[in-house]
Amino acid sequence: MLPAYKPEFGWAPIEDYLRIVREINSDVKIMFEHRSELIDDKQLMTCYTWVEQLLYGEREPADS
Repeated sequence: MLPAYKPEFGWAPIEDYLRIVREINSDVKIMFEHRSELIDDKQLMTCYTWVEQLLYGEREPADS
């Protein structure tokens, strides 16, 4: 799921789902199962960054 895939275009409301999950369990761990070969590395990183921001807010990357 990419941030541009909005519910108004027929996609699932992922942002809403992740906010609900975070409210119920702030220590949640999410595992992605996907076919990453169908998207490029930039799109994959965009997805991961978007989900991380939804779950944990803005923070410094782990590599810093």
